[in-house]
Amino acid sequence: MDEKDIIAQNLVLYRKKMGLSQLELAEKLKYSNKNISKWENGETTPNVFVLKKIADIYSITVDDLLKEPTKINETDLEEFAQHKAKRKQIFDHAMLGLANAILYAIAFIVIAILGLLNVTSFNKWLMLIYMTPFSALSIFIFVRVKRKIIEPISLSLFGWLIALSVYISLPAIENNSFIFIFAAAYQVIIVFLAIAINMKLLDKFAVKFKELKTKLINKIKK
Repeated sequence: MDEKDIIAQNLVLYRKKMGLSQLELAEKLKYSNKNISKWENGETTPNVFVLKKIADIYSITVDDLLKEPTKINETDLEEFAQHKAKRKQIFDHAMLGLANAILYAIAFIVIAILGLLNVTSFNKWLMLIYMTPFSALSIFIFVRVKRKIIEPISLSLFGWLIALSVYISLPAIENNSFIFIFAAAYQVIIVFLAIAINMKLLDKFAVKFKELKTKLINKIKK
């Protein structure tokens, strides 16, 4: 086995041992995942400076990357990767919980300030209601970023909680329940978008729009 193949195998071995994907390693190194793929396939070899960065990420030495790789049980590597993924999931959910805790902490701080100022014209406890839409929004953002999907439930909650907040804030306005008509319209839009995304209708529409745009440009050029 030549040196290039040894380095390639070690790069794969230690990356899997750390539970990293090629994309995650590429982000840490500020390289493209295509570079990582070429290194691990033995097509090219990273220079010594990059090898040093990789070794630092894996908490090993450059010599470890140059040595003949020893056989490691693939099951052990898989268990290690699963354990790391589980820890990351717990951390992500803890961050979501912290974000929501901060939201309600802000609400209680505002409530305390209003209490100290003896504000009686406004029900200070409504601040807790006002924070609920933002809590739903934080869940939507979390799901969108982490799972790359649209979460219609949290978006729906966001709209209805906004409507509820407005409704209880304007009790003196006659027929203020009209706000829920807007919430219902918002709900219809969310349902439509969820169905459209699930059926990939938006992608089809984008393709048709691009084709129409190309035809129009060609006609104008003629």
